Amino acid sequence: MDEQKKVMHLGIGKGDIGRYVFLPGSPERSEKIAGYFDNPKEIAFHREFRTFTGTLDGEPVAVTSSGIGGPSTAIAVEELVECGAHTIIRVGTCASTSKKVGIGDVVIPNGAVRMEGVGCHYLPLEFPSVPDFDLMKRWRKRPESWSFHIMSALRSRKPLSIHRIRRRQSRSDMN
Repeated sequence: MDEQKKVMHLGIGKGDIGRYVFLPGSPERSEKIAGYFDNPKEIAFHREFRTFTGTLDGEPVAVTSSGIGGPSTAIAVEELVECGAHTIIRVGTCASTSKKVGIGDVVIPNGAVRMEGVGCHYLPLEFPSVPDFDLMKRWRKRPESWSFHIMSALRSRKPLSIHRIRRRQSRSDMN
């Protein structure tokens, strides 16, 4: 890619970002995460894709919002890789059906059920969706100073419909 050429959706080019990128859904969360960088700078904001760069411990890093869902996330990831990203860490909020997960807990998925539709364009459905295990192990060995609870869990990438949630609530109301 030519140095001056920008990718279509993110509006950034090769060399604009470091190898490590955080990927939240919300553009507002990108700004919040960038606040932890040394020398944060907003370099692009187009539609749901907002990108900041900076450094952490002297290493160039970036944060780019992906919007909602698999299709826009796929666009962000493909364009980030085209611009030089090597390691992309998805961060964000989630719901849980487990009583073991509390508000504020950090969940590091050790796998995901691929039922979202986009993944089939990259790999067969039978291929497991699992994280980089070395990276996952490093996250689990957090410093003692981190005061929040971390757990691993299997994640489903298919949202529950409101109808199914209401049906479950109705059943639990009967008990």
